[in-house]
Amino acid sequence: DFDVRPGAAAGIPGAYEGGFMWLAINIALGLLTKTSPLDRTVGIMDCGGASTQLAYVPAGLAPGETFPPDARVDFQPALFSSTWLGLGVDQALYSLYGLLPPVPGAPLNRSDPCLPAG
Repeated sequence: DFDVRPGAAAGIPGAYEGGFMWLAINIALGLLTKTSPLDRTVGIMDCGGASTQLAYVPAGLAPGETFPPDARVDFQPALFSSTWLGLGVDQALYSLYGLLPPVPGAPLNRSDPCLPAG
């Protein structure tokens, strides 16, 4: 049983999602340590169902310039993190399906042979 009081949990903005994903990936790869330079880190791109996130360290940004300043992390990397709502994989497919002409007698739910079932 998982008990959560109303208001005790909330979603996070997509830019936070991208930023924290960048942190997790670079820590897991051993690229983000106290002595490693940030220009040796990798960027991330996450195509979710409804949105896409992008996060990377571009040249020329000052530390803390873009990563959400109120995020509770021990340092503020010069990180670009942004999100684009409506540009996720599912949303792209829905847009594509909306452009296809209806097929008489075919179900309205179309499947994509390039995607896993389910």
